[in-house]
Amino acid sequence: RLLVGGEALPPELAAFLLSEGHTLFNLYGPTEATIWASHARVTDADRISLGTPVQNTQYFIVDDALASVPMGVPGQLLIGGDCVGRGYLASDSTRAFLEPATRPGERFYATGDMVRHLGHGDLEFMGRLDNQVKLNGHRIELDANGDSADFGALGNRAGAIPEPSTGLLSAFALLGLALAARRRAA
Repeated sequence: RLLVGGEALPPELAAFLLSEGHTLFNLYGPTEATIWASHARVTDADRISLGTPVQNTQYFIVDDALASVPMGVPGQLLIGGDCVGRGYLASDSTRAFLEPATRPGERFYATGDMVRHLGHGDLEFMGRLDNQVKLNGHRIELDANGDSADFGALGNRAGAIPEPSTGLLSAFALLGLALAARRRAA
């Protein structure tokens, strides 16, 4: 049995693991929602779902105005329930952690992930709604990161993360929709 999470499961990797005879589960969830917020067994590499929420967790797919979208229509995934954290320590959390007036006492995490409901409780991950990327486990908000530079109207960005403990410098470049990363000795 293999539990795969942390990043989107590439169909090529799923196909390989399934061809090796493994029982495969895709696990989804951001740190802000206690790491794993849903799970799905993968039996077909061409149909990888985020699955159904774990116990005491709810999913909502919403538009820009935070209104629910119909089944099959892409929208942002909000996660609610016991798994959602209180916010970020010593940081403004109001953009990510929502407490809607229509649901007093409840807190939701706005993931920034675009998904659509496939029916039977399954969700399809369709990408990010922003320019966030991960490099060596670090989340980088390319639009807001002071260490990134804008290289044109196509949304090209570049930046670097020093890693003092290893003496390495991690650099990233977002060119259109493709991410390229390199590591070299600092």
